[in-house]
This record gives sequence, structure tokens and C-alpha cells, in this order.
Amino acid sequence: MDKFDMKRKVLDELKKIQQEIKEGSSRDYSADFSQIGHSSIKEGYLNGKSIQRVIFYLRGYGCKWAISRGGGCFMCGHYTKTSMGRKISPFHFITQFQNEFAKYDFTQYPMICVYNAGSFLNEEEMPVIARQEIFRVIAENQHIQTVVIESRPEFITDEVIKEIEKTLPHKRVEIGVGLELESDLSREICINKGFSFEEYELCAKLISESNLCLLTYITVKPLFLTISESVEQAIKTARKASDLGSAVISFEPTSLQKGTAVEYFFNKGMYQFPWGWDMIEIMKKVHDLPLEIRIGGFEFFPIPEAFIQNCAFCNKKLYEAIYSYNATKNMELLLSLQCDCQNTREVDKNKERSLDEDLISRVYKILELEGEKQWN
Repeated sequence: MDKFDMKRKVLDELKKIQQEIKEGSSRDYSADFSQIGHSSIKEGYLNGKSIQRVIFYLRGYGCKWAISRGGGCFMCGHYTKTSMGRKISPFHFITQFQNEFAKYDFTQYPMICVYNAGSFLNEEEMPVIARQEIFRVIAENQHIQTVVIESRPEFITDEVIKEIEKTLPHKRVEIGVGLELESDLSREICINKGFSFEEYELCAKLISESNLCLLTYITVKPLFLTISESVEQAIKTARKASDLGSAVISFEPTSLQKGTAVEYFFNKGMYQFPWGWDMIEIMKKVHDLPLEIRIGGFEFFPIPEAFIQNCAFCNKKLYEAIYSYNATKNMELLLSLQCDCQNTREVDKNKERSLDEDLISRVYKILELEGEKQWN
């Protein structure tokens, strides 16, 4: 079998698995879409000092890519808490936001992140009237300095950028885009992202020519990549994002979210989560890039069941070091971590050296070993 046919079979099978997972996800008919999904306060960094930021998780229609047949990123579990494609009134979005916004004293919180489990700039997922009203409320609050939203690149247009600049003229606005990996092949096979690096480049150019800022998400340890490959690709992706003018990058170590392909392969013993040591190795190589670096992977709705980890003896110190870094940009606690489990990680890396096949051949073998599917 040639590589083209092998790749086609791999992609077809992965999309079948992804679709079966989505079809098995039950809709929460009791959910009140006039009520926000969740909000929280997290550490942050702004203008050279530690801050507290507010994060809103609006209940949404669902990511357009995730709703499509076989679509949706393999590690993302947001879909299960959306309406799964059922239309939501613009006024439900507005009510969610306004009611939650009124609960916070923004003299204490100069940064707000507003997420809708998809693309904030896609009018099918976030109606224009709702988007503009949310921006209007934020614009009128003089204490909020930075606003963070997220979107897939296809919805980041010159028209939308001009709208944001006009509506939020005195705020720093970050648009988060999940590039995940710089390799088109890895992004397709390991993430199921549904867009190319060229599309990311185009939106990066649009944002760099505006008054807005690009926030680039980079996945650490996606499905099917070895530890060494994942570290190498994360570093390479960060450098490319920096070269293209990204103002911020956020590394997102893969977590365990229900109703995802990651959960599916993890339950079959075919996936291992990232080590904290992976993130530390990456940070040693990229900390001097000319942009802000964040370490994410903890902030989702619904909340993941497992996160990046080392071992029971040092996990607490690992999380404290990550929180400290995000609030101060000081690498000291991360670099000072020591534990015997680092040796276990090295053993894992050595075992993976036997996986010398190219990515497509490797995934083909994994799917054959699963034993539940038959290639035609």
C-alpha cells in the first residue's frame, strides 16, 4: 500500500471514531442557556506585574468545526456542554454575559477572557448583536485593560478586525488562535484541526497589521506523537509563531476531557499524557523568545479529569511552579524542580525510540492493533 492510500485510510478511520464519539455524547436538555456555564478567577500577568483575571465560559451553540461530520479537535471536550448545533437566541448570550459581569468588581481585575466553546468571531456561533453588546459593556468599563477572545482563522477578517478596533479602541484585545502544531501533517493526523498553516499565516498577517494582538495556542503531547517529537514540534511551532508576529503564545499540555478522541485512546492504553518535565524542557528552549509565554492546559469548561503531571510526590510543586511562572514570568521554580520520576520519563523516551516508523505508518499500526475496526 502506498503512503497516499495509507493516509486516506488513517484519516477515514479517525474521522469515523470521532463521529462515533460525538454521536455517543448526550445533550444536556436541562441546561439553561440564559445562564453562564462557568466563570473563574485565575492568575495572570500584565504590564510587568502579577494580576488576577476573570474568565467567562458562555454556554454556546458549539464550534462549527466540531459540529461538522467527523470534525472537531481530538483533545477538545467543549462540545459536550454546548447546545450541539441547536440555535441559541442572541439575547441568551447577552443575558449570560451581563448577569455574570455584574457579579465582579473589575477594579480588581484588569483582564477579562470571554469564551464561547468555539469561535467568538463566527456570527453563526456568536450572533453579531450579542458580540457587539458584549464588547460595548466591556468598552464602558474603564478598569478593564485587556480582553481575550478566541476564533478559528477563517473567521478573522479585515472587516471584523476593524469592528473590534472601533468598538474597543482603548483596550488591548488578544485573539487566541489554536495553531497547535506547525506541521500540517501532524495537525491533520494528531489534532484533526481542519485548517492549514497557510490559513494561520494569513490571519497572523491581518492581526499584525492591526492594533490587535495574536495569541497562539500550541498543543503539548497530542495523540500519536512521542515525547521527543512533541517537545521538538512545540519548540518549532513557538519559534514560527514568534516569527509571524504572535504577541503571546500559550502552551497547552493535553488534558483528559470527556467525550474526546484523547479519552478514547487513553482508555485503550494507547495514549500517555504529557509529563511536567516535557513542559520544562520546552521552556528552557523558548523562554527568550521576544513575546509573552503562558502555560495553559487547566482552564476549560467542562473541567478536565486529568492534567499535565509528573508523580504524586512532585505534582504539587509542579503546579505551584506553573502558577508562579504565569503570574511572574520567573522561571526559577520550574528550573529548580527535581524528582526521581524524571528518570521514569527518560525510560519512556528510550522505549519510544523503537517507534521509528513515519507518523502515518505508526497511526495505521495503532488503529490495526485496536482490533475493533477492519480496513477495507
